[in-house]
Amino acid sequence: MASGRYPHNAVISAADAILQAVGLRVSGGEGAHQLRIETALAQLPDEADELLDRLEASRSRRNEASYAAMLVPQASLDEAREATAELIALATGFVSD
Repeated sequence: MASGRYPHNAVISAADAILQAVGLRVSGGEGAHQLRIETALAQLPDEADELLDRLEASRSRRNEASYAAMLVPQASLDEAREATAELIALATGFVSD
């Protein structure tokens, strides 16, 4: 088990970059992070349902680790980092086009 940090801020930043590229913005409030991710992925030209599921699972585990002081398995951290890297690559390509 590991207590390493989740790459949550990088996910939000990548989502915000996509949103900004299309002139959208999600206001803060309850559920805003999830809405930012969902709205950003909806802007991408390719189907991103599987990535959304992976990012949502990561966000859920991050919440458990943060708010319930639970340890997270290393495999979950690795999966979160992989999903984050995929989103960053998609965002980079999307914003660059």
